[in-house]
Amino acid sequence: MSYKAVVFDMGGVVISPLSFGFRKYEWENGISWGVFSGLFKEDNSNFAFGRAMKGEITLSQFYQECDDECQRYAQQQNLKLPKNFSIRNMFTSGFSNSTIMQNVLTAITCLRNNGYKVALLTNNWTDDTERRLYIAVTMLKFRRRFDYIFESSKIGLAKPDAEIYQHVLKEMNVRACETVFLDDSFKNCSGAEKLGIKSILVKNTFQALNDLSKILNIEFNDDVVPYCDIKGFAHGYVVNKEGVKIHFVEHGQGPPVIFCHGWPECWYSWRHQISHVAELGYRAIALDQRGFGESSCPHNVNEYTTEKIVSDLLFLMDTLGLSSATLIGHDWGGMIVWACAQHYPERVRAVAGVNTPFVPTDTKMGTLARITRRPGAYDYQLYFQKEGVAEAELERNIKRTFLCLFRGVSNKDKLKLSAKVDTSNVRERGGFLVGFPDNPPRSVCLSEEELQYYVEQFTRTGFRGGLNWYRNLDNNWRWNCRVANRKILQPSLMITAKYDKVLSPELSLRMNDWVPNLTRKELDCGHWTQLERPNELNHILGDWLEMVHHQSTRISKL
Repeated sequence: MSYKAVVFDMGGVVISPLSFGFRKYEWENGISWGVFSGLFKEDNSNFAFGRAMKGEITLSQFYQECDDECQRYAQQQNLKLPKNFSIRNMFTSGFSNSTIMQNVLTAITCLRNNGYKVALLTNNWTDDTERRLYIAVTMLKFRRRFDYIFESSKIGLAKPDAEIYQHVLKEMNVRACETVFLDDSFKNCSGAEKLGIKSILVKNTFQALNDLSKILNIEFNDDVVPYCDIKGFAHGYVVNKEGVKIHFVEHGQGPPVIFCHGWPECWYSWRHQISHVAELGYRAIALDQRGFGESSCPHNVNEYTTEKIVSDLLFLMDTLGLSSATLIGHDWGGMIVWACAQHYPERVRAVAGVNTPFVPTDTKMGTLARITRRPGAYDYQLYFQKEGVAEAELERNIKRTFLCLFRGVSNKDKLKLSAKVDTSNVRERGGFLVGFPDNPPRSVCLSEEELQYYVEQFTRTGFRGGLNWYRNLDNNWRWNCRVANRKILQPSLMITAKYDKVLSPELSLRMNDWVPNLTRKELDCGHWTQLERPNELNHILGDWLEMVHHQSTRISKL
């Protein structure tokens, strides 16, 4: 059987069962376990619980009506309830002891990456209590994860009624025989199976996911690339007094976190981090920097100094009403965020470099002169100096350019090269891409859709704008000499990449002298960290942001 859709229950599957908290409350108050279970019938409108499930009453109304039902039931059964007994307190205990099941979220990501439609089908209530904002945050997280959300209280139907399953199948445009359903209720699973839906009764999520894996013949593992739906990102533009337009995307709400990309990239390189950071409770913003993507690409080389590019970042913050933000940068973007933190410390709440370390300015010798004297891994930057040369080579076949550049360091991603090819002998080889295959295979780190996004962006803009960044090395050096004696005191993060040959970890060894409030992490990858290690990078950034923001914005419990 070819399955097309997987439907998950919420309580007991995507989140741990509320019953854990119910039992805790009953034990603490000397109430027999499950004494009121007969009142919690989801499909029976004769009880308050059933009416709440179908949206006939709100959660606050349910609390009041169910209290009365419990008192009457206790009298009928000659039970003595504690004086402070209340259904509200019982449910609050249930909520506080429930957590989101991360292994299920990972499986959902894997399913979507493999083309399955994924839905959440939950018997729930309309929350009008003081908890309503927390449930709103949780449901927003789920709306980003699932293709469809079906809430009983919003559609007036509840499991195990056949009508609610029929409604789900119709909305998802799938047949019962093409659908797998996971629920922790035997009654709900039976209701689905009567319609021909393959059901898995969830006793624990690990076994249930193992069963699902066998049914679909796919594996769920933690290495799965995070699912990212960029159609859910908001796009915006700001234009400064000189007419330079900066395009940006944003997602989520909370303390602002701004991502700055490197060369040859655009905002899209941060797509997996944008989704993750937004889900943790931050306002994730990523811009196309000057010369890239949908932002302006001035022709003049002098328009691409670090001073001007930092001013673009500050202008974006001003326009969005952000007095300060946490900045995260990779490659050239790392240079920008460290420079911003040093020149404008009052605007930077915290700063992180991915691959790119903070390197103190040597006021005795300009950058270009220093590289010319001893090029090493920076020989390619000397090749980039002459206008038009690198542009012609890189734009000759833009798809091939990205097929050559965007690669991981694993053996399965390495290319067979005709000569020694690295950034230290570009001029000797006669070109940046000389020695690469004419038709290299696509990297295992990159889907065809992702590759085409970059190709389309650079087909429109060309490479001149980004290359002009390299043609301002001495202008940047002179600007940074003004603040050469300043330390960076903000909370800082340095993520080195073990196999990055240009931005090697060794370059960061002296950072603690200049960045005293520094957290260090290292990833087992090359230069393209966001491509090679998106999950690991997300975990590091999430933990660090939580530390920086004192856990004030991350909501992981219901």
